[in-house]
Amino acid sequence: MIVTESTPKTPPKSNTPLLGESSAPPAYAPRGPSAGPSGPYIVYQQQPLYPQRPPQSAGKRFLKAFLVAVGIWVLASALLGSIFSSRRYRHYQMVDLQATYPVPDNVELDECVTEWTTGPTNPTSSTPYTSLASFSFPIPSKTLLLLSKGSLSGGRLKVVTSASDDVKITVAIHYADTLARELAKVCLINRDEGEQGVGLFTPTEWRGRPYSVSFDVELSIPRSQSNNPQFINALLTDVNNFSQEIDSLQDVVVFDTLTLQGSNGGIRSPSLVATNTIIKTSNARVAIGHLMSSTASVRSSGGGITGTYVTKGPLNLITSNGAIDVSISVTSDTDRQVPVLMTTSNAQINAVVDLISTSNSGGSFLVQPKTSNGRLTTTIKSLPIDGKLKLEARTSNSLAQVALPLTYEGGFSLATSNAATLVQRRGSSERDPKCPDSGECEGQRSRTVSTRMVRKTSAAGVVHWDAKNAQRGDVSLKTSNGGVTLVL
Repeated sequence: MIVTESTPKTPPKSNTPLLGESSAPPAYAPRGPSAGPSGPYIVYQQQPLYPQRPPQSAGKRFLKAFLVAVGIWVLASALLGSIFSSRRYRHYQMVDLQATYPVPDNVELDECVTEWTTGPTNPTSSTPYTSLASFSFPIPSKTLLLLSKGSLSGGRLKVVTSASDDVKITVAIHYADTLARELAKVCLINRDEGEQGVGLFTPTEWRGRPYSVSFDVELSIPRSQSNNPQFINALLTDVNNFSQEIDSLQDVVVFDTLTLQGSNGGIRSPSLVATNTIIKTSNARVAIGHLMSSTASVRSSGGGITGTYVTKGPLNLITSNGAIDVSISVTSDTDRQVPVLMTTSNAQINAVVDLISTSNSGGSFLVQPKTSNGRLTTTIKSLPIDGKLKLEARTSNSLAQVALPLTYEGGFSLATSNAATLVQRRGSSERDPKCPDSGECEGQRSRTVSTRMVRKTSAAGVVHWDAKNAQRGDVSLKTSNGGVTLVL
C-alpha cells in the first residue's frame, strides 16, 4: 500500500492486549509419556577412502616384477649403449687420426667410398656383415691398377671379362664391427698419367679380432667388340694376403705387360697371353694352365709352381719348399743364349722342355734345374739340329735323372756320393736326326757315345753325330746320397 497526506492518522487496530490490561494465562495440556523407538538401532560403518582390490596370485606378481625388471634393463641398456657408442665414436676418431695407411707415394686417392650398399650376412662367419661398392671407368691408356695394402687387408681377387664398354671393379668388404669397415679406405686411384684403378688400404699397424676385415674383389675387363682379343697395355695387381684367380683369357684379352703380385695367396689361371709377364706371391701355389709370353718370371715361396709355359725367354721359375712340375716350350729367334731357370728347395723338380729355334744357327739355350732334398727329373724333349745346349742340373739327398734328345751333341758329366751313376743309350731308335722320319737316307751318320768312368760315383763322356760337334754342348748332372742317370 502507498501512504498519502489525506489519510487520517488513526492507530492501527490490533488483537494484542495493551500494557496494563489483564488477560488469563494460557492453558497447557498435560505431558504424556514419550514414544519409544519404532525399530532396532542402525549401526554406522565408515567406508574406505579407496576401493580395496582383491589379492593377486603369485604368478601375476612375478610377471609384474619381471616386466618392471625388463623395463629397467632396457633403459639401462639404452643409457649404457649411448655412453658406449659415444666412447666408440671418440675411439674411432682417435684411431682414424692416429692410423697410418700404406699408400704408395706415387699413388693419388681420387674418390673414396663414403656410402656403402648393404650386402648379405653370414652368421657363421667371423666377419658376418657385408657391404658393397663398385667403380666403373674406361680402360686406362697405360696401366690398369688394383692395389691392396695394410695389416687388415686380405681376401680374394677374381678377374673376369664382360660385354661392357668399361672396366668395372666390384668390392665386397666383410667385417664384424662397423668401425673396421670405416677404417678401410676403398678408393679410385691414379698413379701417373694414364694409370688408373682401385686401391684398398687399411692401417699399417693394427691388431685385434674385432677389427679384422676381408675383401672379395671382382675385376671385369671389357671384351673386344671385334673378333680380335681385347688389348690391355698393362695390368698390375699388387694385393697383400690375397688369392688371385684369373679366367681363361687366351683368346679374349692380350696384355703387353702383365704383373700379378700378392702374398699369402695362390695365383691361378687356365690361360694367359702377354708380351712380358711377372707373377709373384708367397706361401702359396702358382698354377697357370697355359702361359704364352715372350718373357716370364714366376716366383713364390712355400708353394709349388705348375703349368705350361711358352716363351721366347728368359724364363724364371723360382720358389722354395714347393715342387716345380711344368712343361716348357722356349723359342729362340737369335744367336744369343736363352736362359731357362728352375729353382726350389726341399721339393722335387719335374720338367719337360721343348727347345725350338727360328734362326739358321739352331739357337743357344741354358737350362738350369736346381733343388735340394728332392728328386730331380728333367727331359729335354726337343733340341734343334745344330742347337747349342748347356744344362746344369743340381739336387741333393735324392735321385737325379736327365734325358736328352738325339739332336744333342757335346760333353756330359755325372757325379754323386754314396750311390751309382748310369749312362743309358736309346739303342735301335738312334736314327740320324738329319734324315727324314722314314725311308732311305743317303749319307746317314752314325752316332758315337764315349763314356769313361772316373769312379763308381762319377762319369764323363761325349756324344756326337759329327766329331767336330763333340764340344758343342755341355751337360752336368750332380747330386748326393742318390743315384744319377743320364739318358742319351
